[in-house]
Amino acid sequence: MLNKIKYYILEGTYEIKFISSFRRFKGIPIKGFIEPDTDTILINNNMSDSEKIITIIHEFLHEIKPNWSENQVEKKSLQLFRSMTSPDQLFFKKILKN
Repeated sequence: MLNKIKYYILEGTYEIKFISSFRRFKGIPIKGFIEPDTDTILINNNMSDSEKIITIIHEFLHEIKPNWSENQVEKKSLQLFRSMTSPDQLFFKKILKN
């Protein structure tokens, strides 16, 4: 599943943007959001690197498994993050620097 997410990042049409606030969700703690009209994944920049990576995985899981509940997506995101190899970690850290 993590390889599929990495494929989507490398070969897909999605753009990942890090932003400081989600204006349309004022007062709601949002970690990430998919803009389906533009294939943009917005990630809250006010989190730790680990939280950002988990959120990127989380948002792509919503695209890959649209019928999964929020709870299923969250559990799988954490599981995938915890199982990442060193090359996986390096891949995602490079995304955070772009």
